[in-house]
Parts: sequence; structure tokens; C-alpha cells
Amino acid sequence: MDRRIRVTSHGAPLENETSAHAKGWLSERPTDPGVQTGGRLTGVWAQLKDAVTTYRLLFDESGLPGLRFVLGFRHPLRRLAWLAVYAVLFVLTMRDTHKLLTEYYAYDDRVNQEILEQKQVQFPAITVCNMNPWRKSVLCSEESFQGKIEKALQAKLCSMPNRNVTLTDEDIALSNRLKQWISEEQRRNLSRAEKLGHQLEDMIQVCRVHEGDCLSTK
Repeated sequence: MDRRIRVTSHGAPLENETSAHAKGWLSERPTDPGVQTGGRLTGVWAQLKDAVTTYRLLFDESGLPGLRFVLGFRHPLRRLAWLAVYAVLFVLTMRDTHKLLTEYYAYDDRVNQEILEQKQVQFPAITVCNMNPWRKSVLCSEESFQGKIEKALQAKLCSMPNRNVTLTDEDIALSNRLKQWISEEQRRNLSRAEKLGHQLEDMIQVCRVHEGDCLSTK
């Protein structure tokens, strides 16, 4: 007996479906990583190059001395020369800065402060002033003046009568000369200034504070 086997397949894909599935599988395959990395690097490099070109165009119009020659679109030799100048100046600046900071931090930053307070005068403090710095009677009898100008001023002052009138321009000028002469003599000869000046005991008769003598210089 002849036996025939019949094989039937259920759900077998059609030819069109199979080819479509194959095409979809091919299109879904991942791209080569090396190709993607190379493309990204090319894009980054192009952006960086554009940025550098933009900044070089900006520096090419800069007004800073030499900057447009270094970073601009100039001759390479000129750019190299200006770059060497900038490098030398930068090194000198760093050297001076380092020297300055070394000297600054070489000293101790601690400072000793001492506060001095004046001795307070016990109240009351009495000051007696006289508008006439010298006594006329003592000045006219003084024989220690040797200069011609000093003797002339002394004679002029001693020969003037006591007047209670308005001073003339000549008297005002003489008074100013006398004031200058007296101030200079007081600084030049302290002992004579003290001798010709008014004495405290001649101006004050009695002065007592808390049973203490005001005239005492001790």
C-alpha cells in the first residue's frame, strides 16, 4: 500500500510579510558606535572652531596694545613677537607680585598698642592771661638787646606816650612789628621772655581753692 503523508502548515507567513519583516529588522539594527562618536566629535570641533574664530575677530578690533596682533589675523612672525613680549611682561609681573607678597608676609602682623591718657587736672584749673606779653617798665630797662633793629624797636616802644585813642595806620603797623618781634624773641630766648613777661604774683593778690594756695607752682 502506498502511504502519502500530507503536511499542512497553519499560520505560515506570506512572502510579502516575510520580506517586510526582514526589512524592518534591518532598519532597526543599531548604528555603529564608532560612526556616532566620530560625528559628534566633528560637530564639537566645528563649534569650537567657530567660537575661536569669533573671539579672534573680536580681539582683532581690540584697542589694547598688541592684543590684536597676538590673537588677530596677523602675520605669524608678528604674532610670535608680540606673544614673546606679553610672556616677558607676564613673567616680570608675577615675579614682582611674588616679591611683594613675600615681603608683606615676612613681617609679623601683630601690633602692640599702648594707650596713653593725659593726667587730668584737678578742678578748678585757673589760667590768667594778659593781653600785653611784656611789661613796658622791665622792657625799657633791659640792656640785653644788642641788634640795631631790637634797639630801635625798644626805643620806639619806650618813647611812646600812653594814649587811649584810636590807633593810626602807622601805629597799627608798628604794633604788628612789635608783636612779631616779641614772639620771635620769646622763642629765641626763653629766660629773657620769662623775665620780661608778667609775673603771676604781680597780677593776682589772693587765690585759694579748698584751703590751697593757687599761686603755688608746686
